Amino acid sequence: MVNLKETRHQLAHKYDIAAEDLDPSIIPILMAIDNMANRLEKSVDSFQHQSKQIETLMKQQVSPIYCDHPKTALILGIGKYGSIVLGISIFLSVFWMGLVILKSNEKQYAHYKHIAKVIQFDEQSGSYFIRKEDYKKVEKGIVIK
Repeated sequence: MVNLKETRHQLAHKYDIAAEDLDPSIIPILMAIDNMANRLEKSVDSFQHQSKQIETLMKQQVSPIYCDHPKTALILGIGKYGSIVLGISIFLSVFWMGLVILKSNEKQYAHYKHIAKVIQFDEQSGSYFIRKEDYKKVEKGIVIK
């Protein structure tokens, strides 16, 4: 709990007012104003600190890239031959990934080709079927021969 006499004396000293002139009903309002002023002062200090950090970051030298010089206009200034090598390596990596995807799907296509040979279509009923000679029943389902 807040001691009224001490708080009254502190606020009177802070605002340079005689303690007898402070009405006890105003003390909570002055305490709230004082609390808000302290928080505002802390946030202003934090803002100033952050703005100083931003200023130091902005003062750091960053080399600009000018597009009127042909060497710097190429990919980050790596030069003519560097950009050619980079383009070739990107092309080769895309080509290699395509081959990997094609080889990984090749097994599935082989299964589909085998199944396509076994499955028959009945034109009279309009349905597909597998002859009994082409499959074998097992516990979990069927195995296509």
